[in-house]
Amino acid sequence: MLSVLASIAEDELRSMSGNQRWAFQKKFQRGELVINTKRFLGYDVDENGELIINPEEALIVREIFALYLVGNGTHRIAKQLNEKGVATVTGAKWHDTTIRQMLSNEKYKGSVLLQKYFHDGVNGPKK
Repeated sequence: MLSVLASIAEDELRSMSGNQRWAFQKKFQRGELVINTKRFLGYDVDENGELIINPEEALIVREIFALYLVGNGTHRIAKQLNEKGVATVTGAKWHDTTIRQMLSNEKYKGSVLLQKYFHDGVNGPKK
């Protein structure tokens, strides 16, 4: 009985995954942007779903990149932002890992490539 229920649950999960994948493909075909903007410092989303620059947050992003370019490490940048009382997008304190993730995030560099991974459903993502 348990194996039958597990089999049904697995089929339902596979169906939901397929529906989600189909929805993303349709959005890409329509040219719609699929980016998580909840934790994307420096940008907001307008009523049409388009990214717009948040001027106050953009200053923080520019400062982080400028400090890094003049030779400051991620730990020092996080410490400086915390000392100034600058909060992250979630309102938390800055950590060196947060700074490192921002510096390596392709979205901040303007070179986002969507649909770069393929999931075959068995072995996980492939490039």
